Amino acid sequence: MFIGNYQHNIDPKGRLSIPSKLRSLIQDSVVLSRGLDGCLELRTNQEFENYANKFLSQSNNKQQNRNYKRLLFANSLTVEIDSANRILIPANFKKMANLSKEVVIIGMGDHIELWDINAYEQFNEANFDKFNELAESMDDDH
Repeated sequence: MFIGNYQHNIDPKGRLSIPSKLRSLIQDSVVLSRGLDGCLELRTNQEFENYANKFLSQSNNKQQNRNYKRLLFANSLTVEIDSANRILIPANFKKMANLSKEVVIIGMGDHIELWDINAYEQFNEANFDKFNELAESMDDDH
């Protein structure tokens, strides 16, 4: 399970080191995709397939379904992890999440999120004190 909060820098060539505690749960490649709330997401190949299958089973007869699938799959890419445990983040993906140099990497259980440090700090400031409220609003069916 991916957990924790790490701060790393993107190097001048666009590479980002994957923290060793997260790297141990990943094979030689991951799927990089546009995430929700302005971040990027990393998923193992198997987890991305599981995630994608939820949407592939949705009807293409609805415009909203087609649009989401287009945005998801067009903005997803398999990236290799190099011998130094880094991934290359293409310029268009960095632009999607406004990533510059400093990145916050957070474990989200089944996937990893990559946040611009300023965006993550804003998120954290707006939500940190709402932890109890957010917990209470979650679905109790699980």
